[in-house]
Amino acid sequence: MENLVKHRNLYFWVSILLLSLFYSSCATSMYSTREVAANVSLPGVRSIAVLPFSGKSYQIGTLLADKISMSLSNAQHFTIVERSHLDRVLSEQNFSLSGLTDDMTGAKVGQLVNSDAVITGNISVYEVKNTSHYQKTKKGSVKVYDRFMNLTVNIKIILTKTGTLVFSRAVSERDGGSHSDPNLLPSPDVLFEKCSEKVASYIRFLICPSFERVRLNLDQGDKSFKEVLKPGINFVKNNLYDRALEFFKEMAKQYPNASAPLFNQGVLLFQLDYLDEAEQMINLAIDLHATSVAQKTTGASLSTYAKSLRIIQDEQQNRYRLITQKEELIKPTETSKQEQWKPSDLSWRGKVRIAVVIPEILIRRQVPDPAGETKIIQTLIEAGFRPIEQTNISYLRYTPEVAAAIEDATAAAALARKLKVDVIVIGEAFGEEAGESAGFQSWRARLEARAIYSDTQEIICALSEYGSGADISDAIAGKKALENAGAKVGQLLVKNLDEYHSRKEGLTAGTRASRDQAKILRVIVEWANIRMEPNTASAIVAVAKLGEDLKLIDTGKRWFYIQRANGTEGWIHASLVKEIK
Repeated sequence: MENLVKHRNLYFWVSILLLSLFYSSCATSMYSTREVAANVSLPGVRSIAVLPFSGKSYQIGTLLADKISMSLSNAQHFTIVERSHLDRVLSEQNFSLSGLTDDMTGAKVGQLVNSDAVITGNISVYEVKNTSHYQKTKKGSVKVYDRFMNLTVNIKIILTKTGTLVFSRAVSERDGGSHSDPNLLPSPDVLFEKCSEKVASYIRFLICPSFERVRLNLDQGDKSFKEVLKPGINFVKNNLYDRALEFFKEMAKQYPNASAPLFNQGVLLFQLDYLDEAEQMINLAIDLHATSVAQKTTGASLSTYAKSLRIIQDEQQNRYRLITQKEELIKPTETSKQEQWKPSDLSWRGKVRIAVVIPEILIRRQVPDPAGETKIIQTLIEAGFRPIEQTNISYLRYTPEVAAAIEDATAAAALARKLKVDVIVIGEAFGEEAGESAGFQSWRARLEARAIYSDTQEIICALSEYGSGADISDAIAGKKALENAGAKVGQLLVKNLDEYHSRKEGLTAGTRASRDQAKILRVIVEWANIRMEPNTASAIVAVAKLGEDLKLIDTGKRWFYIQRANGTEGWIHASLVKEIK
């Protein structure tokens, strides 16, 4: 009897294992990583100071603040005020630790360290509990010792300019451990560090965009229809998404009543970042699902279809919030920073539209997120210029069109007119290893660029600068070198643009003048996608709201090239707007 029970148990677990392997092999999933908007938006905030928390000792409050600062700094969304600078200001002003939680005091400290917001608060619960209990084992009861910490932190986020409290919440965390030897229990300091890291992680995901992995399952069909769809499924398994998409399009034509080919197209379009088209395909698949079940051509439930549709729709809303948060992030550089140091006679800078295109080669590979180009754009923004966003030019950075424009001013001017800008800054950058010292890799980079006026094809300036960088990583050292070269070119570029504008009595008389007389279009739907190119397969660069006014720059077939009030430009479908002026 005992052997029979053993065999039955073995049979049961083997069956479970085989079933799990069978279902796992049947389910083909597509994973994609998406950037998720922060839960709390902080318009106009670029820099943050994290003040020591009150409620315990200065050391404990500072350790918690440092954990939060490090977590936010790693997110690379905000600039975080350095601890040494903050401590120096607090010491000079004789602020008490308890006084920092006051809204106006916190705002004053933020103003003194030139931050847009401060994070402050107090530790209301700091509790370590030591207990014990008996645990049954094969050898009998064993005494086990426990140590746990409860930490509650009251968090405030205050805007320094107005002293406005924009967020307030109590965050509670718990951590601990158990052991038969009390000497091996985690110390209170270790538990506090773990709880602090959890609080810091909570704040990071609260106010900074983050990344998450999304999974959508493909519909592999039912019974004999599996073989029909198998080639497309194999394309997906081998990451041949474009070929898979074409295959399922052809299957949708051959089997017009089958939902699986349409649904799989939707999943692939989502993977390729065509959200509107993905939503459309999933909706068509949902309409056909009942028919497909009757004909035994679908292997997925209606709830699977509905779940995928919700994921796509959630991502559309998330994309709008993410774009809005990133637009808000650049506002201070266009307003408050200019007001601090820019004279009024330089207001013309904000009227010049500039595109910066600098392909970069690092370790014999193209750089997808150029460091030198980014630094030039940052320098221009801080000086009051309004360069177009990198997302609007990333698709052409390494194309033959740009390669030709680097060599020829006429081609560069034509590219500038295509991008609807007054000035194009175009060139190239290279990084190379310079040596190694004390475990650090040293790199040197050269960045060359020319600024060309689109109206006259005249070369405003030609610049070439070197930069160096060091890090334990080759890639990071190279990017630092490129960034430093870009900073030098950016500063010289601002100077040369000023001189050219003064010498020619204006840099904005051409394309900008005609743009200022443009017609005005108003959005007539709740959400309207603004795209990089005039087609629905193109990437979304912004989302306009119902009632928003847009400036018409150019027209195409059923598409308008427009400019938003914040300077963002792109194509919008004619059915989404109406002319009001």
